[in-house]
This record gives sequence, structure tokens and C-alpha cells, in this order.
Amino acid sequence: FAQQGTGEYKTQYSGKDYRFSFPVNAGLSYQKGNWLLNADLKYNLNRDRTIYANRTETTDMSLPSYSTSIGIRRLFESTAPKFEQRSKDGRMKKDYEDNQHKLNAFSFGLGISTLIHTAKSDFNKTNRKFISNNAGGAFLEFGLGYYLNKPDIQINLAKRNSSSLEGGYGIIQQFQRQSLTLEAYKFIFDYKGFVPFLGLGISKENLSFTEKDFEKVTLEASDRKIAPNLTFGWDIRYHRLYWLMLRTNMRYYPNLFIDSKAGKIKFNQIEMNFIQAVIYPQRFKYARSKPYRRIK
Repeated sequence: FAQQGTGEYKTQYSGKDYRFSFPVNAGLSYQKGNWLLNADLKYNLNRDRTIYANRTETTDMSLPSYSTSIGIRRLFESTAPKFEQRSKDGRMKKDYEDNQHKLNAFSFGLGISTLIHTAKSDFNKTNRKFISNNAGGAFLEFGLGYYLNKPDIQINLAKRNSSSLEGGYGIIQQFQRQSLTLEAYKFIFDYKGFVPFLGLGISKENLSFTEKDFEKVTLEASDRKIAPNLTFGWDIRYHRLYWLMLRTNMRYYPNLFIDSKAGKIKFNQIEMNFIQAVIYPQRFKYARSKPYRRIK
């Protein structure tokens, strides 16, 4: 939600306060064929908020106690018809056993990510109390990796250029990152094609920060760092022999910052990749061979 500034602080950049809310949710669903009708009721446990009305003054507000929604969805399945029967009669298991040597393979990934700031900068805590942590905009993620079948481990090199804004009432702060991360993660289990993973990474970071007060630059800082991160997420993987996977990954940077003259400018962030297409070109080449025709 946003609180519009007034008087001398009123600009196109209103003060914004982003916070997570954890409502209690109950609902009903009715399915007929491929159609799903659902209705939800949400109760907000933490409704009261104190926000800044301008740079120095606060005001109290309260969110609604309840909210409702109703929706209709159509279900579709593109993989089960191809693989379900082959899994039941044992053909997929035989294909896997006969072609394990083809599973170690290079991969290429492309997806869209965003940022969530998890910590407030020391400078903002002292001088910009009205600024809250905001979510970053969308950016592309490129990945080049190698998959090891026996240990079920993915090694990945991920490249991202991200930018996010925080501010309000005339103040604009821009956080920019150029990141190159080497990471390795282990797939933990496979539940009917849902395959979570957990791993660690090390990242080369080019960081820069700029603050403007009504278009006048008031603070600039930059740094280059090597930073560790925690990587976690999941694959949608209905068969290891297939050449395309869908991946959602997240990276957590717990202690990433620029040490400026005004204090620490924190880049403590969670990168959230909405969905990423991961292609294994070597498997695509083998998809025309006889063993693969049995599962296409």
C-alpha cells in the first residue's frame, strides 16, 4: 500500500511501505471435468499499521479484517498422457537404465527473476526512517550448467543484472547489482516430478548505490565483492531423460553491503526466479534415437 505525500514533499514518488501479511485462509473447491470453481475467505491477523505520512510524521491505519474471492480455473496436463502409461508398464524404468550414460549433460537456462530486500541500510535507519524495504523490478537470469546424474547434483553458473528502487517524498535510492554466481545444489527427493534442491554458491558482485533528493545527488557509493549465498528451489522433472525442465530457484544473500561514508548500504536480498526454462541440448540430440522414441 502507499501513502501519498503532501505539501513540500508531494512528488511523483509517494512514500511506500511494503510488508508481508500472513492471513488465515479457508475455502471451498468444486471440480467438474477439467474445470475448477473455488471460493476463499481470508482473515487478516495483523491489521494495524503505522506508516509515514511525510518524511517526519507518522499516521496509523488499519487493513480490512476480512477479504473474499471467487474464481474459476481450467486444468490442463501436457505430460501425463505421454509418460503415465510408460511408467506403469515399466518402459520408462528400462529407458532410464539403458541410457544413464546420456544423463550427465550440459544445460542452458533462461528465466525472469525479482528481488526482495530483507534488511534496512544503517544509513536509512538513521537518516531515512520513512523509507521501507521495497521489492525490486524484473530482470533476466541466464544460466550455464552441468548435471551429474549419479549424485543428482547440478553445477550452475548464473549471470544477472538487477536494479531496484526505494524511496518516498522526493528521495529516490537506486540499488544496482551485476552478479556472476557459481553454485552447486543437490536434489533432495522426487515426489511425482516435484524435485526440491538445496545448495551453496559464491558470487562475484559489482554493487552501486545512488540517492537523489528531488533529482539532486546526495550520496553515491560502489564496491566489488565476493559473496556467499544459499540457493534453494525446485524442478518440475517428470523424467530425467527429457531435454526440458522447469525450474524455480531462490538465492539468499545474508551479508552483502557497501561500506559508504554514511554507513552500510545493505544489499541483503532474496532473488526469486519465477520460472526458468532449463534445456539440455545433448539430450535433445539423442531424442531422435531409438530408445528415446519409446518415451516421446
